[in-house]
Parts: sequence; C-alpha cells; structure tokens
Amino acid sequence: MIKKIWEQNRSLIQWLIVALLVLLLVIWMRGEEPESDIVDVAPVPVTAPAPVPDTPVELKPAPSESIPAPEPEPAIETTPEPAPTPEPIPEPAPEPVETPEPVVEDSSVELICPEWTESTAVSRGSFTRGVDRNRREPVDSVCLLGTDEHKIFYFSDLHNQFGKEIYHLWEYGGNAMAKVSLGRVRGPRWRVWSSKNLVPGWTGEWTVKVITKNGTVLHQESFTYR
Repeated sequence: MIKKIWEQNRSLIQWLIVALLVLLLVIWMRGEEPESDIVDVAPVPVTAPAPVPDTPVELKPAPSESIPAPEPEPAIETTPEPAPTPEPIPEPAPEPVETPEPVVEDSSVELICPEWTESTAVSRGSFTRGVDRNRREPVDSVCLLGTDEHKIFYFSDLHNQFGKEIYHLWEYGGNAMAKVSLGRVRGPRWRVWSSKNLVPGWTGEWTVKVITKNGTVLHQESFTYR
C-alpha cells in the first residue's frame, strides 16, 4: 500500500521533504544570531538660561520737516493758428468730343440676312445668284446685290398649293417690272424659281410677290440693289 502511494505521489512527496528541510534550516540559523548590545545612555541635564531684565527703551520723536508748497506754474499763452485757406480746385478741361466719321456704304459688302424666309404657302423663299438645276436648290442667299452684278433669281419652295397657277411678280418703286408664270403646281411640294435682269440705274429696294392667277399674294420678300 505504502509502495503504491509512493509510486503515485513520488514527486509531491519529494518536494514536501525538501521544503521541510529548508524550513528547519531557516529556524536553526535564526537561533544562532547574536543578541544586539543594549547601551544605557544617561540623560544630560538642560540648564535654562537666566532671565534678562527688560530695559525700557526711550523713543524720541523724529523732527518734523516742513514740506514747501509747490510753486504754481506760469500760464502759457497760446496763439491760435489761422485756418488754412482752401486752394481753388481747377476745373477739369472739357474732353474733346469725337466727331463720328461718316459711314461710307460699300456696295460690295453683303448684308447679313437669313438663309430662308417662310410662310404658310412658301416653306422656303430666298433671293440667290443662281439655282443648281440638278439639285433644284439655290446656290446662296442674297439680300443685298451690288450694281456690278446684273442678274438675280428668286427661289420658292411651295407647300400645299396643288392645282394652283403660280406667278412671281417683280416690283420696283411700287411698279410692276415683270410677271413670270411658273405654271400649275402638280404636287404637295413644288420648287420653282424665276430671274430678273437688272440695270445699274435701278438701285434701291426690289420686291418679289408669290401670287396666284387671281392675284392673291401668298408670300413676298425684298432685296436691295446698289
């Protein structure tokens, strides 16, 4: 039985034995320490100092000094400075007025005009220097023509005028200069144009009216010749 307990708890029993031996060694070493010497020290008597008699001290008042009153400062007379005289402000010289130079109209310069005009009957209208017959389209858009050019066209893209006979009426100075028959319209969209030869003396505003056979004005547009 003891052997079995020893085999199962060998390590624990060994550690307990070692701890017990160490404890006994510590107790033995404490018993060998020498006792400390005790030294009796006799108290030293303290003699109180003899009392010193109080000697009265005579306090003498300090001689009073008279402080002289401060002398008044002499008054300083100030002379007011004269107010500065304002300097006259020079009037600004009048700015030179630029005289506008007279505008010289150049007949070679074209006015900026819209590419097309339109109305209910004419979806596109334009003065032009020529018409491309293959494309049936104007080559440009003109609202000012110089007198060095002697021919102008008017292009009309008719809209919903099927069956009507259409004319271009050229007017100058309120007078009819030419009435060009464009035939009968044969479709919902019909592109037609006419031309007018010009004389340099016919300067001013020209108007073309798109009219029917009975004179109803469907569309009109003007250009300047100079």
